[in-house]
Amino acid sequence: MVVDWAMMRVMSVKDTGIRWINGDRLAHLDFVDDIVLLENSWKGMKELTDRTQKEAAKFGLNINPEKTKIMKVGRWDETEDEKIMIDGKEVKSVDAFCYLGSLMTAVSSCDREVKVLIGKANVTFGKLAKIWKKNGCSTKTHVAHPTSL
Repeated sequence: MVVDWAMMRVMSVKDTGIRWINGDRLAHLDFVDDIVLLENSWKGMKELTDRTQKEAAKFGLNINPEKTKIMKVGRWDETEDEKIMIDGKEVKSVDAFCYLGSLMTAVSSCDREVKVLIGKANVTFGKLAKIWKKNGCSTKTHVAHPTSL
C-alpha cells in the first residue's frame, strides 16, 4: 500500500513513462515490492529513478542498488551521458534479467526463456524418474496416473 502511494506521487509528473493506449502513459509495473520503471530515454529513466528514490525515502523505503538493473529495450537515440545512481552506487545496465520467474531480454526474444524452461522441466523429470524407480512403478503407470506419486 505504501509503495502504491509513493509511486502515485512519482507518476504525478506529466509525460512520465511510455506512450500507451489512447494517449495514456505507462510508467511502472508493480508486484508486491518489485517495481519496473518504464521510460523512453536514458535521461527520462534517470529522472524517474531519482524521483522514485526520493519519494520512497519519504516513507522510509529504500531502493536496493545491488538488486536494481536497467535494461534498454529497442533503441534510444541519446547516449548514456550520466550514470544512474542509487545511494552513490551505479545501477548496472543488463541485456536480460529475471522478473517474476520470467526471463526478460532487451531484444524481446523468448528463445532464452524457452531454453530455461526446458532445462527446469528436464531437471524436474530427472528427479521424478528416481522416485518412479524407487516405488517400483513403470513410467507408463505414472504418466497415466500422475497423482500416484
